[in-house]
Amino acid sequence: MSAIQPLYGWDGLKITYEVSVTVLGGQLVMVDGSTGKVKITTANAMPLGIAMTDAAPAGTSDTTVDAWGNSVINASLPGQYTAVAMEGVFKINNAGAALILGDYVKATAAGDVTKATVGTDVIIGKVVGPAAGAGTGEKAHVRLALAPSGNIT
Repeated sequence: MSAIQPLYGWDGLKITYEVSVTVLGGQLVMVDGSTGKVKITTANAMPLGIAMTDAAPAGTSDTTVDAWGNSVINASLPGQYTAVAMEGVFKINNAGAALILGDYVKATAAGDVTKATVGTDVIIGKVVGPAAGAGTGEKAHVRLALAPSGNIT
């Protein structure tokens, strides 16, 4: 099971939400307009926050049948709720070109981050580490700024 903890500062504001799709801890999530639950962000969207744990939607089967027709329970299936953190500094996967200290970031369609263009993209945070930067597929230390204006300094 995947889980994420804040990198710096206090534990911050977290609210528990039900998921409409499978979500992994550490992915950015947004409100699913058709269900009122949370889902992984779409590209350049303003996230609600970052999922703190894995979650799978209600009704996801935790029982399968083996070759002899016997029910087999999958005990590794996560619950249907995840806590969503809305502030703090988190290690978030970089899905784009290398990020350096001070870069602004936007959400991707996979719940990751990539470099944002100021004035064009929805800025959701700022890279505050690591000092050497973060290449594609590496974790960037991102200070979330989830205000409607995306204003972060």
